[in-house]
Amino acid sequence: MTRKIKLVTDEDTCEIEIPDEAKLTFGPLVPKHHLNVLRVYIGKEIIATFKNIESFYDMSKVRYVERVRRIKEPTEELQVERRIAPVGEAIEEEVNL
Repeated sequence: MTRKIKLVTDEDTCEIEIPDEAKLTFGPLVPKHHLNVLRVYIGKEIIATFKNIESFYDMSKVRYVERVRRIKEPTEELQVERRIAPVGEAIEEEVNL
């Protein structure tokens, strides 16, 4: 069996599938460094490393919602609101962007 993990960077989101027995670690690439990485292990072997990760969610345990709203003109910045909740719990629908 596998589980889906959503990865969030400052520029993008993506989903990966990892084996159920895989372990995840999250933290700086090296101590006192601001580049965060997510490492995926099976036993003591690293099977994948993802850099520039802001956050991650195990989609089997957390429901993830993302709303994007364009402000005024297409050339202006997008505002993104991300919310999480345990699976089975509602996420408030009111958006205050």
